[in-house]
Amino acid sequence: RMPRHFLSVYFFSVFHMPAPAAVIWLHGLGDSGLGWSHLESLYKEKLPFVKWTFPNAPRQPVTCNDGNRMPSWFDIVDIPVTETEPDSPKGLTEAVQTLHNLIEDKVKEGIPSERIVVGGFSQGSAIAQHAGYTCSRKLGAIVGFSGWGMQRDKIGTLLKAGANADTPTLLCHGSQDMVVLYSLGMKSYENVVNQGKNNVTFKSYKMEHNACPQQMTDLLEFLMTTLG
Repeated sequence: RMPRHFLSVYFFSVFHMPAPAAVIWLHGLGDSGLGWSHLESLYKEKLPFVKWTFPNAPRQPVTCNDGNRMPSWFDIVDIPVTETEPDSPKGLTEAVQTLHNLIEDKVKEGIPSERIVVGGFSQGSAIAQHAGYTCSRKLGAIVGFSGWGMQRDKIGTLLKAGANADTPTLLCHGSQDMVVLYSLGMKSYENVVNQGKNNVTFKSYKMEHNACPQQMTDLLEFLMTTLG
């Protein structure tokens, strides 16, 4: 007969492995999906049931880059990104639709939308937040690192039209960020909460426009809570 320890491992794996899930993570301006692909290996041991996708932004002219083409989800007028930055920039609609299409692809692969997380860094965070808030499908979670809110004056109306006003959301920002100002990240968070977004956590870190180990730990705990 099978050893007792083998049976315990077998029953744990069969009856306790969470259902398949997916995380779609968007990179920042000038980067590529490869730049964040380390998340998959970093969390593989704790989240073996998660399928990761790291799409690449199209190369297009960017105003803050003197109009030169670079990987970008939408146009950015100036760096640092402040409250004066347009919050309905050129390319926003297309980028949001791209992420919505990727969500549909995962659903067609058999992953329920409630098991799909959208997230991103900087410019990718802005798209992940906006696409998540406006998605007609109920998502598993929304994550934004060092980003900011789009269409802030009407996000409340957009939230009501979507299915994610109550979806768990984690927003993180470095207090010393001089690329996307911390004040913009904080005000974007306060704005979306004031307009009806529930279940949002905002975490601050003593860092610039990057990521830190504590943030990686917080993300893992968040994903284990929402998907585990």
